[in-house]
Amino acid sequence: SPEEQFQEAKNRCFRILTDYLHLLMAWRTDYAPHSPEEAFHPRFVEALQKQDQVEYLLDVLLFGETEEKAALITNYGKEVIQLEQRMAELAAADAARTKKHHERHAAAPEH
Repeated sequence: SPEEQFQEAKNRCFRILTDYLHLLMAWRTDYAPHSPEEAFHPRFVEALQKQDQVEYLLDVLLFGETEEKAALITNYGKEVIQLEQRMAELAAADAARTKKHHERHAAAPEH
């Protein structure tokens, strides 16, 4: 039914945006510059730029009127799905980088 489709779309948007918010919060800490001279990492900049907007969108999904929620899903739905794909790509790239790092730094086998 249309009501069920709306609930599914709303829940999916909420889950993706919540995951993204947690990622932004981690980036804000993990990629923060350690000195005033240090250049800002792109993930740190993204965290600063996007966190308020993501929190606002989550507030609408939680507390907004039905019309506001529907408008958010209509206006941001495609963007949220692209965000989900991007987070999956980032996670895969980070996992590959970590694996390569561990392989390079693995202890030499004992004889």
